[in-house]
Amino acid sequence: MNSNIKYTIKNPYHGKITKVLCLNKEGSTKCNYHVEISLEGSGIHYEVGSSFGLLPENSKQEVERLIAALLVSPDLLVSPKKLDFELPLSDFFLNYVNLHRVTKKIATALLPLQTDDGLETLLNGEWKKYTENHDLIEFLETYYQKKLPVAELVDLVSPMLARFYSVASSQNIVKDNLQLLVADFCYTKGIKKHKSITARHLIQNKTIRLFHQQNPSFQPPKEDTPVIMIGPGTGLAAFLGFIQERILFRKCNNNILFTGDRHKEYDFYYEEELKKYEEQGSLKLFTAFSRDTDNKVYVQHRIWEQKELIFDLIETKNAQIFISGDAHKMAKDVVATFEKIFVLHKKLSHQEAHALVKSLIKEKRLHLDVY
Repeated sequence: MNSNIKYTIKNPYHGKITKVLCLNKEGSTKCNYHVEISLEGSGIHYEVGSSFGLLPENSKQEVERLIAALLVSPDLLVSPKKLDFELPLSDFFLNYVNLHRVTKKIATALLPLQTDDGLETLLNGEWKKYTENHDLIEFLETYYQKKLPVAELVDLVSPMLARFYSVASSQNIVKDNLQLLVADFCYTKGIKKHKSITARHLIQNKTIRLFHQQNPSFQPPKEDTPVIMIGPGTGLAAFLGFIQERILFRKCNNNILFTGDRHKEYDFYYEEELKKYEEQGSLKLFTAFSRDTDNKVYVQHRIWEQKELIFDLIETKNAQIFISGDAHKMAKDVVATFEKIFVLHKKLSHQEAHALVKSLIKEKRLHLDVY
């Protein structure tokens, strides 16, 4: 066991990918994956509520195309300032570079070397629009000049950032295994369609670089205090770990979960497992599948339907609340629903209810892990 090794973004652990299973059934408009990665021999210990940074590889075809634009050998050795070692150019672009981002630093360095005023016109005009519709490969194919040494170029590109995923398992149950819930997605940039680099890597490769990141502020209580968990979509991930920890390891039965996605028939993740816990009385389960009805139903609507239960758990049983998932809309709507419950049952003004929510956060009874 390498218990003394500290794995970081610069020194990641190479975990063996042992399972990748699409959770959505045929007919779904989404594809989310249950992923298992072996940590055997790593000495990594993780808590539920924490996360792992994954460092996937770029597409080999895209890297080959980029290096072709530079007119150099993929085996050329480079020593980027942000790395503490020398490596072949192909490895650098494969593992350490954001191929989809073009920065003004690169454009500015190339500007004096241009043979026409095309790049200058672009920088002084529709630069923002250009970068929204073109990636690094397309930019270098058009504007790279060999007079700029590759040794300088490698210090101008944007670094690949880690993709963070909440652990979806309790190590007390799965031991040297790590379980994650990973969303695939597709988006268009200009005329090119891009898929999730992480999902593609997990499907196509046998290992992935990773490192652990603690999140001590998002930990369920060890005692059997009621826990209200709100996690639609991939926000469910953290609560799969909570459920394993509380139900299977600690034998805690006061667990309430609000989750869901688009369609119950296609997108009910871990349905069999969650219903089993519900049937044995360890979990109260409330689901919201937004596309199954004409009027879209989300988790905040289910929370409002259970307002008496929710208020009683918070007011008389000292329940803790955990919200995981989308920060832009879901989390705001859920918090606003809690405020509405306090307005109704405690006869508060909206300002007082808002202050009460703030106090729950300060008292560490309301926890958010949103993105």
